[in-house]
This record gives sequence, structure tokens and C-alpha cells, in this order.
Amino acid sequence: MKKTGVLILCLLLISGCSKRVENPGPPQITILEEAVIEVNQPDFSEDVLRAYFKAVDSQGNELPDENVVFLNNANNSLLGTSYIKIKAVDKNGYYDIKTLKVTTVDQTSPTYVLPVQPPVFLVGETPELTVKTAGIQLHDNFNRESTLAKNFRWLINDVDYTTPGTYSLPARFQDSSGNAVEFTLEIKVSDDPLEKVRAGMELILELCQGSSNYFILDAADEDQQIEILNYAQIMDAFFTAQGRQSMEASVFGQRIVTNGDQVSWGGDPTVTDWQYTKTEFTLTDQDEDQLVFDAASSWLVDGNPIEETSEFILKKEQGVWKIDSFVNPLDGPADRTKRMPSPSPSVSGQTTPSPAPTASATPKNG
Repeated sequence: MKKTGVLILCLLLISGCSKRVENPGPPQITILEEAVIEVNQPDFSEDVLRAYFKAVDSQGNELPDENVVFLNNANNSLLGTSYIKIKAVDKNGYYDIKTLKVTTVDQTSPTYVLPVQPPVFLVGETPELTVKTAGIQLHDNFNRESTLAKNFRWLINDVDYTTPGTYSLPARFQDSSGNAVEFTLEIKVSDDPLEKVRAGMELILELCQGSSNYFILDAADEDQQIEILNYAQIMDAFFTAQGRQSMEASVFGQRIVTNGDQVSWGGDPTVTDWQYTKTEFTLTDQDEDQLVFDAASSWLVDGNPIEETSEFILKKEQGVWKIDSFVNPLDGPADRTKRMPSPSPSVSGQTTPSPAPTASATPKNG
């Protein structure tokens, strides 16, 4: 009996030892370093945080991702510090929990988009040159454009609006974290109202074509939807109330869909039987507050040229000339089905004597 009892005791001891060898301890999470992530980082996910710690089982083998879970989420849309609890579980249910410190920072400089062509002002205009009136787009990974605009300033704003010429204006803007960017914008002061009209018309054509020169576009999806992020600002800066109504009543305007703060344009994917060629302007009437032009637009319809003339009117509003009335040439000839042409339009004009006084001073280049 004594031998039997000793044998049973030995078997129990061996059995216990084997169990302890199979599960010698829980898994182990090691924090390698505190996490520092960029605010609103586009590719942010839990995988980004996994680079800051290591999780292994009791044998030192790295645990698969499915065995490591985050007990709370890291919010990378706000600056500051958060603490993320991480739990690692092995195949036998043993676990370890550690806390990872996550600091969200903003170290990304803002960006900007300048208009392809310089803004044009007529001699005698008194514009308030701002981000909006200059056609500049400001973008940041954390701040809204309105916030950036408040921190925008011209380093030199030395424009003589009585003297025709091209002026270079250095500017700077920064985000709320102190990240800054500097650039130079060219603007043009002209004594030729035709030049002002052409600049306005080119803006319209770019707008109608959905050009990224004047607003940011997402890639068109299957329904040809394109998002226009600053459509309202463009309309407010370049059109009077009457001009905006005319613009939005056009075929292009009828494709604009507004949903809250999001404005989209639905393109026409069908093939047209006409192609826009050009628009030429002839000054027909003028006074202190209004310029009226004949806008002769040309198209090719089934290979044959067609020309139609409409009025293009500029009116002065609070010292700034704005587009008041126009017929959108990208709607096509009046006697044809109005569809958007696919090629990029070009604008040309014929020389017309300028009604504005020509200053004798030398153009000043900033």
C-alpha cells in the first residue's frame, strides 16, 4: 500500500508539472514608446498604434492581431493626449492589459491653391483684396478655411489701382498650431475693360467645365458627380444677385445639387453633336457703373460653324466690377439641344478702344 501511495503521489506531481510547463504564465504586452500621431491622419487606424507596442505569449511568440484588442478608441481628430488600454489574450485565455499613451499633434503645414490667371481689376476700382476676392484657396488638415483666412495677411500690399500693371504680392497664412506657409500672388490692374471681361468669362468657362483651378473637385463617380467645395464663395465674389440668378438658371446651373454645405455638379455623360469654339467681346455701351458688351459665341454643329450674340454686362457693386448678366456659351447654341461639350474652351477677343482713362504713371511691379 505504501508503494502504491508513493506511486500515485509521483503521478500527481508529474501531472501538475506538465500543466505548469504548458501554461507557465500569461502573455506579455511591452510598450515600446509613447505614440505620437498627426491630427486627422488620413491612413490612421489601429494598425498605426500597433507599431508602438509588442504582444507575445508566455513562450515569447508574437500574438496574432486577432488576439490583441483595443478596449477604447483613439480619437485622432482632436489635439491632445489620450490613453488607450490594450488587451492581449493567449489561446488558453490568459491575458495581459497595458496602457498606451497617445499624443495627437499638428505638425503639417497648410497648403494653398492660386488662380491660374492673375485676378484683373480695372483702373479706378477700389477692391478689398482678401483671400476670397483674390481667388486663393486655403487648406489645412485640422483648421477650417475660415479659420485660416483669419490668420492670412499680405506681407506687402502695395498696389496702385490708378496705374495699369502687374503687381507681385507676397502673403503668409498659418494654422492655429503655428504651421505657416508663404507664397506670392500676381494681380493685374488694367485700363482695358475687355481684359476684365475676358478674365471674368474665362472664370465662368472654367467654372462650367468643373476646373480644379477655382475649386477642389473629387473624382467623378459613376453618376458623374463632382463636389464643389467653395461654390458659394465663387458666386459671391464674382456675380451680382442678377448674375447669379442667370448663372444658376443655365443648363450648367440646373445640374448643381446642394445638400447642406455640400454642393455637387452632375455632368452630362452623353456625346454632343456640337462643340464650343470661342467668344469674342465688343463694347457697345458704358457709363460709370455699367459696361455692356456684345458677346459673340461660336460653335461647330455637325462640322458647320454657328454664331450667336448675347449681352455680357458688368456692373459696379461697392467699388468692384461684377458680372451681372451673361448667356452661358457652354449651354450650346439656342437652337440646339443644350449639352456640355467635352473639350476645354478657349476665349479670345477683338481689340476695342478702352473707355477708361489711361494713367501716365509707370506701371508699378511689387
